Amino acid sequence: WKTEFYMILWKKQILIYSGENTNVLSFKDTKDIPQWAYTYVEKAVSMGIIKGYTDNTIMPVKDVTRAEAFTMVAKSVYKME
Repeated sequence: WKTEFYMILWKKQILIYSGENTNVLSFKDTKDIPQWAYTYVEKAVSMGIIKGYTDNTIMPVKDVTRAEAFTMVAKSVYKME
């Protein structure tokens, strides 16, 4: 699932992230984000790692594709520099 990938990505990033989460997620499928993953998704969105799809969804319980995984990892590495 994408939410599991977000969590893994952010567990590695969480120590360097110092901002507050003031972002309220407004995706159509926000309600589908598991409670345990919400904070990680919120952080990824606030830092621009996740932008969502053109239909204003993030499809949190759909399997992450290789292209999506690569894009998120690349964006997070770029943010660490």
